[in-house]
Amino acid sequence: MDFAEWQRRLTVIITLAGLMLLTFTGRLYQKTVIEYKDTVQAAENQYMYRKEVDGQRGSIVVKLDDHTYYPLATNEERYEVIVVPNQVLDPKTTAKGLAPVIELSENDIYNKINNKKFYIPPLRHRLSRQQYDKITALHLRGVLLYPESVRIYPEKSLASQLLGFVNNDGEGNYGLEGTFDQVLRGENGYQVGEKDNQNRLINVNDEVKAKTGATIVLTIDRDIQRYVETTLADAVKNYQADSGSVVIMDPKTGAIIAMASVPTYDPNDYNTVAKDNQNVYINPVISNSWEPGSIMKPLVMAMAIDKGLVEPDTKETFGASIRVLNHDIYTAEKKAFGTETMTQVLENSDNVAMVWLANKLGNDSQYEEMKKFGFGDSPKLNLKNVAGGFMPDVKKWNDLTRATLSFGQGIAATPLQMVTAYSALANKGVMMQPYIVSDVLDEQGTISTIKPTEVGHVVSEDTSNKISLMLESVVENGLGKRAKVPGYRIGGKTGTAQVADPNGGYYEDRHIGSFAGYFPISNPQYAMVVKLDNPKSVQFAESSAGPTFGQIAAWVLYHQQVLPDKPQ
Repeated sequence: MDFAEWQRRLTVIITLAGLMLLTFTGRLYQKTVIEYKDTVQAAENQYMYRKEVDGQRGSIVVKLDDHTYYPLATNEERYEVIVVPNQVLDPKTTAKGLAPVIELSENDIYNKINNKKFYIPPLRHRLSRQQYDKITALHLRGVLLYPESVRIYPEKSLASQLLGFVNNDGEGNYGLEGTFDQVLRGENGYQVGEKDNQNRLINVNDEVKAKTGATIVLTIDRDIQRYVETTLADAVKNYQADSGSVVIMDPKTGAIIAMASVPTYDPNDYNTVAKDNQNVYINPVISNSWEPGSIMKPLVMAMAIDKGLVEPDTKETFGASIRVLNHDIYTAEKKAFGTETMTQVLENSDNVAMVWLANKLGNDSQYEEMKKFGFGDSPKLNLKNVAGGFMPDVKKWNDLTRATLSFGQGIAATPLQMVTAYSALANKGVMMQPYIVSDVLDEQGTISTIKPTEVGHVVSEDTSNKISLMLESVVENGLGKRAKVPGYRIGGKTGTAQVADPNGGYYEDRHIGSFAGYFPISNPQYAMVVKLDNPKSVQFAESSAGPTFGQIAAWVLYHQQVLPDKPQ
């Protein structure tokens, strides 16, 4: 080989070496300067591990007789399945193995994992322990299973409209879950460490512990709540009602003991509720108002007694009707009761007599007293969407307004407002603020305790005693006989309310039956309102809401072992 050939080959070798060096230098510059962050991240992803740890949601519980807590809303460990595509050896085999277990199509899984990405979103959430075991047994490389906390409701539909639910994004909706969402939510943490080539954690470098949200303790009695819901569902069915509600309160403290409505739903499966039926999420006891009808009469009677205008034995003679501003107001059966005491006015539920009583009160006085009972204002209950009903401003009252309000027409109230008002009658005239959360707890102990709060005195203790005896007489001698409980003194009042037509007037073929009262009269421990919407198999509340009230009252008294107070 001559010198020229040797020189040519050397030139080629030097040129190629130069090009290779230039290429290497360029790639090195690209990786170390231009793509530095991505390169470092890729390297770290090979051996570094970072896992966000969700803070567990706090529970909603009730207190049992042995002072332990029972969860109505809590959490259960489930699993999420994550696939790391760049670690998968065979995407087709992986997709085929996962598909029947996580109930996704093989093709969908394959399309998601057939790449070299470091991360894709979890394929499925809420996997059971059985699904976890099946996937683990497949020994699929690049398939990871992480525990996750899922909201569950052990008692299914029990108190569902009170509780609300947590959606798939972890957000509380409706009820307590919505109201206390921020309190119940935990604080997220994280864990940073090193992993081996099997993606197993081998060392923790940094960790911030997740914090569990607060626990909400309710005033609800679980046994009473369950019995109330069962009995109410039977009543709605038996009386062919569209719906119904019951609320029970401790009149001395304002604590809600039971709050139920029918129809209801299971918050575990909230997303199965049809779109046109999602008003079932709303709690009618606190959000839906109605013209309460005759259960308003004892309240107006108490106002008149407290003003010294009448006494329980005050007598007056009344006809079958009375004319007010060119409107004839009749008794329910359009018959005259003649001479009655005020106690008999309640026993007979005499509309005409109530108009006479309202006239004695006058507009300003009746309005002021009704405001004291809370009508037209939202009760300060620790829940969202608590309605205040409706009461017309006194400036818009006329003689007819005053007259119809005395027997519960032209005014709207929620079951919560009515039970709060009756509780005041039972509690020596002292109205208590209703509450349903007794304590808020964290992992260290009590954050806050809700104490009973007085709203004000609506009537005197003397008036309270008198109206209690009058209500007892309604049950013993009047239209409330079917609310009796053997061995116990029960007081209450029926209400058969007309249903307002949006086009004006009232429907001829619809009514709402209700019964409001408290027991035992000697020492009232429970105030209750029963409301049945449009029962079709009966005409009056004494045949629907009355016996439902009596059935629940009997069970509560026997179950709570309250001593009989009725002389035998």
